[in-house]
Parts: sequence; C-alpha cells; structure tokens
Amino acid sequence: MEEIHVTARAFELSLALEAMAFGGEQPLSFDAPIDCVNCEGSGRDEDAVCSFCDGIGIITDRRRTAITIPGALDDGEVLELHAEGLGTLTVTVREQPHPVFKRAGEHLRTSLDVPAKVLATGGIVNVETLDDDRELEIPAGSGEGTVVRLRGHGYPSKEDPERRGDLLVKLSETPATTPVEREERRWGVSLTAVGIAVVLFGIGIMVTALVIRSNATVCEPGGNTVCAIAADGPVADETDFAEARRREQNEDAALGVAIGIAVMIAGGWLTTRGINEMGRDRNEQRRT
Repeated sequence: MEEIHVTARAFELSLALEAMAFGGEQPLSFDAPIDCVNCEGSGRDEDAVCSFCDGIGIITDRRRTAITIPGALDDGEVLELHAEGLGTLTVTVREQPHPVFKRAGEHLRTSLDVPAKVLATGGIVNVETLDDDRELEIPAGSGEGTVVRLRGHGYPSKEDPERRGDLLVKLSETPATTPVEREERRWGVSLTAVGIAVVLFGIGIMVTALVIRSNATVCEPGGNTVCAIAADGPVADETDFAEARRREQNEDAALGVAIGIAVMIAGGWLTTRGINEMGRDRNEQRRT
C-alpha cells in the first residue's frame, strides 16, 4: 500500500479490492509539533524574534507510522484504528474500482475469453483470481454468456475470513483473429489504395511501351537515309539491318508490355487483399 499523509484524526482511505479483502499494513505520515530546533522553543534568537519559527517556538516534524487494516471490509465501513504517535483514528474505507472483478456480496464476478473449440468440446483454462491464477474447467457445450463457478475463490466472509465466496466467471468466445490480424485489417484501406496506384502504374508502363513502339522508326543506313514507321511493317528493299532494328523494337515493346502486366497483377493482388481486409474488419466489428 502507498503511504498517505494524515492531517486529521478522521479521514477516508481508498483501498484496492485486494486490500479490502485481505487487509494489510497501511503506511501513514503526519506532521507532529516539536520545539523549534533553532531557539529550542523560546521563540527568541538572542534579542530578536526567532526567524526559524516566527517567534512561535514550535515547528512541525514529518513522522511516519502505520495502521493495520483488517480484511473482509465493505465499502463505506468505518474503522477505529490505533496508530503510534496519533492515537485512535476514525477511518472510512472506500473500495476502488477493480479492472477485472466486481463484487456481488461474498462472490466475485469476472469475464473470460475462451476459444470456440474449448467452449464446444470443454477443457481446462487458466483464470485470474483475486490472489493467484487457477485452473477452470469449461464444461462441453458451453456458449457465449455461460457462467462457470469456481468455488472458494470469491470474497472473504466477514463472519469467518477463512471462508470465501465463489468466483463467477462469465464466458465469451475469443475473437477468431489475433490482435495482429485485426491490426492488419485496419490497413485494408491503405492496401487498397496502394494496390490501385500500382495497377495504374502498370497500365502506364504498358501504354508507354505501346506508344513508343507505334511511333518508332526504322532507318536505312547510307547516304540517302530512308526511314519508315516501324509499326507499318517491312518496306520494299529493306536491309538486314532494318529488319534487325525492327525486331529489337518489337522485343522492347513486348518487354515493356510484360512488365506493365506484371505490375498490374501485383497491384491487383494488393487491391484484392485490401478489400478482403476491409470486409473482414467490418464483419469483426458487427460480430463484436
């Protein structure tokens, strides 16, 4: 328990559920009046007023003590506890909200995610209790909302602190996907956008290759240079050089088209993956 500073003999004390259940030592600090260490309580420093205590002769000293908190407490319960140096204190205890458990008298309630297969066929799982982890037997045929009782692991009885209530565990089906997979689904929109951009880039590569091919020329070497549009096909009296050049241009165009198609396929895969992730994420949100 964290130390708290006490300024009155009656105060409220906020306690975690574990401390409410099992008790413990609560450290306290308080200010005690003592004689001024400068003027030894006289209020005078030679012929002047003591500047250390403003002439009062008394200062405060921070001291520490502790109180013993009993277990099996209820919210709002008032305790009369003795603390050395403070005497009898009136303490009103307040229960802090717990992130896992809720009280129901001497029983505690909690919830637990269990894989669908275990709910259907039964099995043993670990469950957190107020003081440790325990094995919990899941009956076959359990479903969403089934409550399983773990006897003797609830809240201590006020009449007999050695006796405890039960832990009531409400079962729910573990989401079919892991947190990592759910995080991946949130990238669905981004994947789709990237995929579309890649597809468009692939189309651009393919169109560029075809445009370059359609406007390419084949020129005969020599003094009287004769050029023809490569896409128009061979011309009369075309030399081997022109034929080889035309073949190179055809191969370049085919390579550009192939690259464009490959990029489009990759973009299509990314787009499909992104759309699927968005769909799965919507289904998950509806299910939860």
